[in-house]
Amino acid sequence: MWNSIEFASYLLFLSALYNKIQMHLLQSQIRDEYQSLQETAAADASLGSMTKLDQYRDLQYWYLGTLAVNASFMWIKLFKYIDVIPQLGMLVSVLSAAMGPVLIFSAVALIPCMGLALAYHVQFGTSLLNYSSVGMSLNTLMRMALGDFDFQEIFIESPLSAILLFWLSSVLLAFVLTNIFVAIILNAYDAISATNPDTNDSSQFFSMVKMVVNETVRGVLSKKHRRKDGAKESSPHVLQNKMDRIEDETYW
Repeated sequence: MWNSIEFASYLLFLSALYNKIQMHLLQSQIRDEYQSLQETAAADASLGSMTKLDQYRDLQYWYLGTLAVNASFMWIKLFKYIDVIPQLGMLVSVLSAAMGPVLIFSAVALIPCMGLALAYHVQFGTSLLNYSSVGMSLNTLMRMALGDFDFQEIFIESPLSAILLFWLSSVLLAFVLTNIFVAIILNAYDAISATNPDTNDSSQFFSMVKMVVNETVRGVLSKKHRRKDGAKESSPHVLQNKMDRIEDETYW
């Protein structure tokens, strides 16, 4: 999982770098066209500069978007180094254990959510902005599950349809799907707690942190000493092969 996150982070960084270079090239072109527009005041030059500005805006949108996602990945990668401590790696362990059931649940839960989004879109899409498309309706349903919902605007448009759809979506989202999702996470939490009891033992937290820090520092210092001495790291398998075998009779 960590390798895939690092690979995605590198790809996003390269994409952001490419967009930044293209933006820099467009900046010089826009500056030149603006200077020519000031000198000649030609209409075709103004249209060309507007086209370049649209391209620059699109590049800026993708540049900032990739940086935003990459910033999240950079902070998520910190769990790779604190996962050795049970209390700190609890979140990663629970999410890893619940990854499969959550994906299956999300695929199944998407079916009724898409049905409700289509129902809201058909009923209120022609008059309300929040339901003007299926994507907007689906986004409004997610806001409804979190409590951010304007019931009054749909009630004014169609009181009967508003009441029926609101109750159906509230019962399905808030009471059924949300509780199933919480049950999946709690089941994964119980499984991790059963296999690793130290996750709930806060008394050992500071001792574990101290042990991990000491091992990390000791490993770094030992690598530095090996580099200075030029000695190769010995392998226990090689030492075992060089040992002479002692027969049972000789030993006794």
